[in-house]
Amino acid sequence: DYSDLLKPIAFTDSDAILTICWLSLLSGDNMSLFTKAMQIDPLSLDQQSKSFYHQLQALSGLFGDRKNRLAFSEEAIKELGDKDQSFYLANAYLTHGQILVGFQRTREASEYFYKAYQIFLKNEMFFPASISLTNALINWFKLGEVNKVIQIGEQALMMSSSFKTDAFDYWDVITLPIGMCYAELDRLPLALDYLIRANKVIDQMNLIHMHGYPEIYLMRVYTLLNDQTQLSEITNKSEKLFSTMHYPMMQAIIIYGKMLLGKLTKVDIEKFEVLFQNDQTHNPFIIETISVLYNKNLTKFPSIDVMGKYIDDARFEGNHVGLQMLLLLTAERYYQEKNNKAAIVLIEEAVV
Repeated sequence: DYSDLLKPIAFTDSDAILTICWLSLLSGDNMSLFTKAMQIDPLSLDQQSKSFYHQLQALSGLFGDRKNRLAFSEEAIKELGDKDQSFYLANAYLTHGQILVGFQRTREASEYFYKAYQIFLKNEMFFPASISLTNALINWFKLGEVNKVIQIGEQALMMSSSFKTDAFDYWDVITLPIGMCYAELDRLPLALDYLIRANKVIDQMNLIHMHGYPEIYLMRVYTLLNDQTQLSEITNKSEKLFSTMHYPMMQAIIIYGKMLLGKLTKVDIEKFEVLFQNDQTHNPFIIETISVLYNKNLTKFPSIDVMGKYIDDARFEGNHVGLQMLLLLTAERYYQEKNNKAAIVLIEEAVV
């Protein structure tokens, strides 16, 4: 890991320290990131480096709340302008897209991800190009545009295969959103093939920030295929992998896998309740999982009024995949409460 090799060196140049900070961010070392970032003198940076610094502030989450992070990412783009067309602008677009995702601005996020992809590709920076395109495809997937995701994703894979060597295996990360689409289309063996391929390259390339979706969808597909052995294996693997990552989403995924295996403990449920209560971004996966726990009579969260608000939010965001799941889970709740009329209304919306 380049970050581990360079961290012990006492750099004094702010540009060099900024590079170390980015390596720390990408390797998940928040402590090194924070302490090194304190040594940067923003006034000594040129325009491109200053934008790169704002991108770091926006992406890391250590320099303020959600609104601060959005302001940093907007400033990073403003520093450069649309005519830049360099790595710095492409990375600013990629960063801004990631921040917009946290604000549920899915359509805008996908557009910024795709613009980042085009600039990276133009500059023959294929690794960040593949990551940017994958993010664009995931957000189009949320919008329910599965045919678009499959078409653009397959075209990109075909393009990359013309010059593919071992060094270009990272293009396989594009198989992640394609596999997610096939899972939603109930083409489970095909989905599994793509998801395993994506998970393999994410592990090989140590793409820490890409973890989450592969584990969730592999767990779902194994559950639907009634493959308890593989479900147990991916859950255990996730628990080992995420043991040193103190991110709420990682904890949620482990508990989700245990729920699918029927191995939840009271402590697991209480942990998830805390995750739900502390989730300021209203993450659809966390809402979905807590709703399943409610329908299994394992928790009292969330209230039906809160579920209604989440449904409205999903409608507003245009998150068709998340909306459909919320509608069905809420309909199940109404059915359990003998309110069949309300349940039918939600089911009808879900299947349209």
